[in-house]
Amino acid sequence: MKLVAALCAGCRCRMMQAAAPHPPGCQQRLPKPPMDDEWVVYGGGVVQNRHQSARRLRFAPNVTTMPDGAFLNRRLVEIELGNVTDIGKGAFHFCDALQVVSIPSTAVTIGCNAFLNCSQLREAKLREGLQMIGNGSFFKCQSLEHITIPSSVTFVGPGAFAGCTNLTDVTRL
Repeated sequence: MKLVAALCAGCRCRMMQAAAPHPPGCQQRLPKPPMDDEWVVYGGGVVQNRHQSARRLRFAPNVTTMPDGAFLNRRLVEIELGNVTDIGKGAFHFCDALQVVSIPSTAVTIGCNAFLNCSQLREAKLREGLQMIGNGSFFKCQSLEHITIPSSVTFVGPGAFAGCTNLTDVTRL
């Protein structure tokens, strides 16, 4: 069963249902149905819900911020961050199955401990536009081997890459 977690941008109704229509009177439609093991975050500009069993996570274009600890300790493997500008503190903390994350060019801040203990994270793509990498953001990401820090980054917090035992190549653009 495909579960959709949504906060409708039209009528602001809160839904957790199997791709069913919105309540009477709401004309909103979900833009792209989720895959079987995917959780899609729609509407409201803020991540509102969590789904424990999802392996993939996709953000709709209108979602821009992620609260602290939003996806703490999930079994996510893939993340498509869409137009997120701020990744909250500990947002993906202990997502130990996460392998690749691509931070979009819209992202300005990676919060403290955002990817802490993501032990299988082998690739983190940081794009120009990013300004801040918080304290311990990638702490103990033991599979991370290479990181390129864009020239737009003005702050890298203490211990941002501490405990990344396989990190041998750090490039600053």
